[in-house]
Amino acid sequence: MNLNNGNRFSTYVIPGEAGKGEICPNGGAALLCQPGDLLIIYAYENCDRQEVLQKGHTARVIVANEHNEIEDFLIQTLVPCEDGEKVEFHNTQKNCEREIATFF
Repeated sequence: MNLNNGNRFSTYVIPGEAGKGEICPNGGAALLCQPGDLLIIYAYENCDRQEVLQKGHTARVIVANEHNEIEDFLIQTLVPCEDGEKVEFHNTQKNCEREIATFF
């Protein structure tokens, strides 16, 4: 999602050069962005509601600064309640450098 112009798009990922901090939209998405635009990048999955209620779910969130350097790393977890009808939300802030290597 491009916060500068409101464009929303889906595209694919091509790994870039490690440590360079570049985000380069590809294909048609490249036509919807300009260098310097502020983007929100997210990945998602469709989960079966019953499976989440029974097993829970964990998401990893990285917040970057204007130089694409990691400022914050969060682990967000849905933990099943004993009744099997609800989940509890847990949000944990992690040490960026050490924890990211563990999860990615």
